[in-house]
Parts: sequence; structure tokens; C-alpha cells
Amino acid sequence: MSSAEFSELRGLSGTAVAAKAAIQQDAKDRSLLWFLQRMSTTRGGLEKLAVELIEMFPKRLGVRRFDDLDDEEIFRRMSRIEEGEPEPDRDLRECAREAAVHGNGESLGESFCVPSLAEFITRLCIDPKIAIDEDPVYFSDLRGALMQYKKSHEAEADAAFQQTEISRKVWQTLDFAMRARRMVVVEGFEGRGKTEAAKAWCNVHFGEARFVSLKGITNKTTAFREIAKALGVAATYKRKTTEMQARIEDVLQRSQIMLVIDEAHFLFSQSQRIYNRPELLDWIDTALCDQGVPVALVTTPQFLVCMSRAADQVGWNWKQFRRRVKRYVALAKSNTAEDLAAIARRLIPGATKETVKMVVAYALLSKRDASAIGDVAEEAGLLAEDDGSQTITFKHVEKAINEQLIPSDRAFAERLRIRKPGRAEIAAVPDCAPPINDGASTRSIEPVDHNFRRADLVRS
Repeated sequence: MSSAEFSELRGLSGTAVAAKAAIQQDAKDRSLLWFLQRMSTTRGGLEKLAVELIEMFPKRLGVRRFDDLDDEEIFRRMSRIEEGEPEPDRDLRECAREAAVHGNGESLGESFCVPSLAEFITRLCIDPKIAIDEDPVYFSDLRGALMQYKKSHEAEADAAFQQTEISRKVWQTLDFAMRARRMVVVEGFEGRGKTEAAKAWCNVHFGEARFVSLKGITNKTTAFREIAKALGVAATYKRKTTEMQARIEDVLQRSQIMLVIDEAHFLFSQSQRIYNRPELLDWIDTALCDQGVPVALVTTPQFLVCMSRAADQVGWNWKQFRRRVKRYVALAKSNTAEDLAAIARRLIPGATKETVKMVVAYALLSKRDASAIGDVAEEAGLLAEDDGSQTITFKHVEKAINEQLIPSDRAFAERLRIRKPGRAEIAAVPDCAPPINDGASTRSIEPVDHNFRRADLVRS
């Protein structure tokens, strides 16, 4: 556990894949390599992919013929049978399947060392000596099969996501950023589904983009570690910030893969008083955007507030950042009732009209939009599980809303009504920073004219 080799074993190395992809002339081949790198980091990794590939293309299993080897010798080597032992009553296709899953486990000459399919795909992604269209001895047209598998995976990811007007706007903006190879900013209120839309878009574009979500307490080390993990770059706690930064820049600049950063307002310091310029944004400007790496920042309206604060308090030249942002897209404040109903039907399969109507009514009542529907589906799903039911019924939804969610919402709202001597009552949580009443005068946490600043940013 303490060895770097083990702790950094998180799929294929992004550094190695970037080197192999850089020498590919066809953009589809480069995309395929990065798709495989991303699949190697998912649950099951390339072993799971190999099994699914064998099941998807059983007729491509076979044994390549060799002039100097007869069928008996090929069979013996492929099935890992020692000389003199009887051969089982199997054909070469069964033998090829066994080799694809397990390999032969030994080297019987350089020309007939049989790796498993997962091992061969690993070498295909990182070994420059292996051509992208080379096949293992037991599988024909592997490149074509992988291309079809990639296309099928993208279609499934697309079909699994319920589109809304907000998500369509997100996807259109991300499509533009990838095609134009520019930076975009997508701004929207919390709970409207912009994060899920960005994740779903990246799932459909495994070969072209990576999704990164920043954390509430962000510094250069934590930010670079999250990016490094997404790219398959070494990111253990022993790695210094400068090491991760150099590797990240190398991979992104060589691969030109798109970076989608969620919670992008955490690129700024979240303190009310700041003393340093936003170095991470300046890094994105110079190390990524200036090198042709497309970037998308997904954020809340807090982003412009942080920009104003940095410009006013430390004299940060925000115009350099604004010049590189080709589209700043403000999403709708809320989803339509029709879109909320569509989300409810997707999250609660088989839901009746009454069930969908109740879920949408709660989402509108709670003013938490799409996130409220996710909470209903989760709570109702747990209730159905307790009842031993495979489906969520109207009673489960009704019980989840009336007995769990509404009491929770009410308790939360009541506890927010805080009374202190000499202080006014804070009645609710506003969309932005609340005013502070110190007993003598009322002032805003951020004494900046945000409307003017937003207009100033747009004009520039």
C-alpha cells in the first residue's frame, strides 16, 4: 500500500496514452485511445471491457494461421497444454476464447506469446511499437470492434440522460467549446441540473473530454490533484504540486483533450478578504487556453461576485480572462414543469400520472427544482426497498414527501430563523450573500456594485 506503483495504479497512465495518441494521424484513433484510457479507470476496468467485447463479437474469435505451425501446435500453445498431455475435445474457437480471457500465461517464443485481450488492449494504448490496427492472434479486426463498442457506449450514455432546456443549452455550449477549441463559462443556479448535464456530456465524449469537480476548500494542490486523477496522471500524496502541474500541462497540451471544470467559482479564494490573485485562473489562461486546450467552467452566479472581489481587492486584471472567454452563457433560472415531469418519469420508471404530478408539485413547492426530484426518487426508492418491492409506487412517493422531505424542509427553514440580541432575524437563505445587520447599520457582505460589474464584464 505504501509503494507508489500500487497507490498510483488507477487505470492506464495518461502520460503514456498521451505519448501514443500524439503519433496517431487519425483523430478517431486518438479519440479511441483516450476512450480506452477513461474506461480503464471505471469499475472493472479493461478486464470488464474485454469480456463485454468478447460477448459482443463472438464471431471474431478465432486463431490466426501460421505457415510453420499446424493446427495441433496452434491448439496446444493457445490452450496452455504441456507436451504429452491429452488435448480436450474442444475446437479452436473455444481455445481462442480461453486465450482472450486468460492469455497463455507463458512465453513460448516471441512470435507466440499470447496476452489476454485486456493485456493486449493495454499494450495497444501505450506501446508505440504496436500499430493501432494490429490484432491479437485470437481476435480479428480488433480496432473495428473497439470503434463499434465506443459508439455503442456513447449511444447508451446519451440515451440514459433526460434532456431539458437547461441541459440542451449546456450541451450546445460544450459542443461549441470542443469544436472551436476555446474557453466557455456556463453559469446557473444550484439544483437546476447543470452539473449532471456536464457529467452526461463528458460520458458521451470519453475520448475527447474529462470532467473535474472542485472542492469547497480549493488550493493549487487539491485542484491539480483532482485534474490529475481525471487524466490518469500520478496524483498520490507524495507528489508535489509542481510535479503534478508539469505532468498535467504535458498531457493536456499533447492530447488537446477538453477539460470541463465544475464548481468553477472555487478557483477563487472564498474569503471575504483576499490577498492574492486567482493563480488557478491565470494558469488556465496561459497553460491551457493559450495552447489550444478547450476549457469549460461550470459555475453558479457566485463566479462573477468572486471576479469582482479579486479585481477590487488585489487589482487582478480580469480583462485578460474575459478576452479568452468566447461564450459566457447564463442558464434559465428554473426548469419548466414539463422538463421536471420528464425527469421524474426517468428517475421513477413506471410512475403513474398521479405520481409524476405529486413529484413535480413538491419540486415547485420546495423551490429546489430538479434536485428535489432526485431526493424524492432516492427516499421513495429506500422505502420500496424496505417493503421488498422492485418498483416505486404512489404510496412510496407520497410517504417520502409527506413524512420525510417536507418535515425536513420545514425543520431546516425554522432553524434558519436565528434570533440573537442586537441582531435582526434572518428569515431565509437568499440566492446570494445575505445582508448583515450589526445593530447600527446594515451593510452588504460584498460592497461591490455587482450589476455594474456584470455589465462592465459583458461590454468588455
